[in-house]
Amino acid sequence: MTDAKLAIARPAGLRHWLALLRELVVCHPAIFMAIWAAGLLVLAPLSLLPGTAPPVGVWDVDLSFDKVLHVIAYGGLTGIPMLALTRRDWLSAAVAVVLIAAFGYEIGQSFVPGRSFGYDDLIANLGGVALGVVLGVWIRRLPAAR
Repeated sequence: MTDAKLAIARPAGLRHWLALLRELVVCHPAIFMAIWAAGLLVLAPLSLLPGTAPPVGVWDVDLSFDKVLHVIAYGGLTGIPMLALTRRDWLSAAVAVVLIAAFGYEIGQSFVPGRSFGYDDLIANLGGVALGVVLGVWIRRLPAAR
């Protein structure tokens, strides 16, 4: 087979799909930043209302699944501006907003009946922010999808 036929026959890998995602976000930054803002607003009641904590196990087995949800939520909220924003000052401000939310929502839980501040949750939040920054930088550096 020729190289052209091999390229067509080869399935697209993860890097290809991430590069396509990046291009989609870059082409429509306003839409994705609106999704980012909505995500921050949705996270507030999920974090601060009594009785909205995610399940921590399945069939009486403690899985600490809520920490995974913290990482996903804050990683996603950090990843969106990492791909959508090109100006460093705006990008820094957006990541700072996510960091403030990570701390603020967790501290706010200490004032909500039935909820409490947890260092483990805060570490999961900050881990999500760090993961979002690292993945965002990596995805920004990927070559263009073909």
